[in-house]
Amino acid sequence: MKIETYKIFEVSELINNGYKIARLANNREFNEKAVNAKKKSLQEKAQLQAAVIDFAENAIEQGLDVVDFETGVKIPEEEISTTVVLLEGNHRYKAYVQLQNETPKEGEEPFTGKFYVTLPLTDKLSIAEMIAEMNICTCTWKGTDYIKGAVMSKPQNVTQVLSYMVELEREGYSLPAISKYITGNDNIKKGTLQKFMNGDEIPEVLKDTDDNLDKIERSKKVLSAADKFGKMLKTRSFADWVISKLDSARSLTGDEVTERLVCFFNKLTEDEVKEINSLKGKKGVQTKEDAINSKLNEHWEFYLDDLKNNAQ
Repeated sequence: MKIETYKIFEVSELINNGYKIARLANNREFNEKAVNAKKKSLQEKAQLQAAVIDFAENAIEQGLDVVDFETGVKIPEEEISTTVVLLEGNHRYKAYVQLQNETPKEGEEPFTGKFYVTLPLTDKLSIAEMIAEMNICTCTWKGTDYIKGAVMSKPQNVTQVLSYMVELEREGYSLPAISKYITGNDNIKKGTLQKFMNGDEIPEVLKDTDDNLDKIERSKKVLSAADKFGKMLKTRSFADWVISKLDSARSLTGDEVTERLVCFFNKLTEDEVKEINSLKGKKGVQTKEDAINSKLNEHWEFYLDDLKNNAQ
């Protein structure tokens, strides 16, 4: 069976003819809420437009990693020639697969809907460029999706800075928090990553300069020491507090301030961290973020007083 441009194919027909359905390993993660919404849509209204696929061979030639859609396992070399990759419609197809595998509830009819795919209508763009164009224009990306898009679009230009951003994104950090922890400000924005995707030059803030690499090492030390804070550590407000302490110690070097923060976090007891994590705001009086900042500042002042006393 030959898959041709300008034609629409039913996915079960492809599978019955020996084709495997795959996805790009570095594409954005699935949002279960979105998948459930797609399931409801497919059940009630069926598929409104075909999803976009391309040949796995093309993706691999462009330096992209291809994995089995359902298992996430890398496609064996001998199966690459009979594998197609979903470029657009991943959430819809996941919803379709789940509906196919679900046992109908009592009184419900089994799902009999079909899923259709088509090849891109243009060969002027790389796969990564097509994905960026389709997602940015038709389904707004969240901040961290731009990190994956940047890595996927220019794999040959991925720096240590971007690789570290991917690490933090996988751990659940938001783009604003990632930018704060790496640069100390909001210099890494969606536009910065989009510029990386669309251009030939790497934005300065993403380059592996000595200064940027030093900041990454300091960030790793601070985050490791503060790991006991869990989810709170990944918020922008907590990152802002950390940066405020870095900015307030102008007389110290970056390494000295980092060691001070590491020591501070190490000295906090489990009970103190638990108390901070459990703080809540008071409506009309104080927000939760302000309550946390106030308690952190209180502990910070005690810590600085101890430093002064020990230095005397």
